Amino acid sequence: MSAFTVVLGTLILQGFTIRPLIALLRIAPDSSLDEEVSQTRSAMLDAALKQLTAVQGGGAAALRAEYEAVRAGNAGRWQPDTEYDEVRRLAIAAERRLLADWRRGGRIQDDAYHLLEDELDRAELHVARVSSTTLDG
Repeated sequence: MSAFTVVLGTLILQGFTIRPLIALLRIAPDSSLDEEVSQTRSAMLDAALKQLTAVQGGGAAALRAEYEAVRAGNAGRWQPDTEYDEVRRLAIAAERRLLADWRRGGRIQDDAYHLLEDELDRAELHVARVSSTTLDG
């Protein structure tokens, strides 16, 4: 019991003193990871855009516009949320409502429902805000 008390007391003491100690020592936050991710993401987006310049058609134009929007908002570790992401979330929500209605109405069987639900889950995860999918957001 005394070992538990010593450990708990040490953790509490350190917990209350670490923030003032950091402030006193003027330890600056490390932003190197954010900078590296941002620079690398920009290079990746540039490579994708370069590749897409050779592709013709409406789909390629839409994808180029989306990549350019991401590149314009790229700053730091977290991938920027673009207008395309918000529109996708609205569309996915409409698909999910229809899928649920059809299941309740008996228009589709469980196997089809679960397959399509999985597709929607994956699409939704792709456009989810990072803070909703990580512990350190």
